[in-house]
Amino acid sequence: MPFEKPNLVELVERARRAFRTELPGSDAWIWPNNLNVSAKVFGAMVHLNLQWLDYIALQRWVTTADGEFLDRHGQVYGMPRLAPAFARGLVDMTGTSGTAIPSGLTMSRADGLEYIVTEGGVVSGGGTVSLAVKALKPGSDYNALAGTPMSLTASFANLNSEGAVGAAGIGLGADEEADESYRARLLWRLRMPPHGGAAHDYVAWAREIGGVTRVFVDPLAGGPGTVNVYFLMDDLYEGGIPQGADVSAVQAYIDAVRPVTAIVQVLAPSPVEVTIEIENLSPDTTAVRDAIALELADMFRREARVSTASAPFTLYRSKVWQAIADATGEDHHTLNEPAEDVEYEAGELPVLGDIDFITGDP
Repeated sequence: MPFEKPNLVELVERARRAFRTELPGSDAWIWPNNLNVSAKVFGAMVHLNLQWLDYIALQRWVTTADGEFLDRHGQVYGMPRLAPAFARGLVDMTGTSGTAIPSGLTMSRADGLEYIVTEGGVVSGGGTVSLAVKALKPGSDYNALAGTPMSLTASFANLNSEGAVGAAGIGLGADEEADESYRARLLWRLRMPPHGGAAHDYVAWAREIGGVTRVFVDPLAGGPGTVNVYFLMDDLYEGGIPQGADVSAVQAYIDAVRPVTAIVQVLAPSPVEVTIEIENLSPDTTAVRDAIALELADMFRREARVSTASAPFTLYRSKVWQAIADATGEDHHTLNEPAEDVEYEAGELPVLGDIDFITGDP
């Protein structure tokens, strides 16, 4: 039978009874009394020890371990927690044709975050140059979308001080892997052992890049020996769609570990926005609308997947209706859009678009 841990009050009572048994004539219930205080102290100390044992018991399993104990589970499989990663990418600058730009220059965004040029270049005849940059510090905050303005921190002859992030963006910046992400990777390793290039191996490989949260594999995408890998970075970008720099990094990593006979293409999913139209909402309040938006966002992240040739995806209208009905405070509603189940082509990912509430007002 399971061990039932006594609470603090029960432990103090046990200590008082023990004093009465071992010291006939004493009474640890009387105040003021040294035994009364001692019973409380002993009960609290035992309670603290039992709490510690509870915590230690949880650390035995990957499903409940945390912190350094979760790291120790990972060490068994040679799977360390992913360290913080530096953001990298290209910045487009303009200047005088033929000007040689050295590495080591620094530039910053409007929010003050700084980057260093890791590979110089020469301004082309068209007056442009793309410079490879790396964040000065690791972390997801340093990722930047294409077109983000960048400025040199010090002027350089024949090079304009203002530039912009290139079309592929600056990506790959990631914070230290959190417990839940690390736990998910370890559980995947336990439940789906490496199998020399099976579909689930590509999931594990892609997840070894910091920031990757979900992976969808399309085996035999273009015939025997071909594999398409789609991935998402939900915690870094809106909608989870990775940038070109992220796709290139995951492609390079998988190319280094895949079977030599496999032809692998790593791709960013094509987002397809789904507009939600709701009528006759009751009660129609700001709080209920906000709750609906949260439930729908959670449903899309939990249920939506990249459609592949091997596993086509259908967004069922009933899932949308249920998410709205689950919102705190919602009593009833009519779902107008989507009007029916929606099927997606290979490579497409349904993402939450606008949520329109029809009030019936003219």
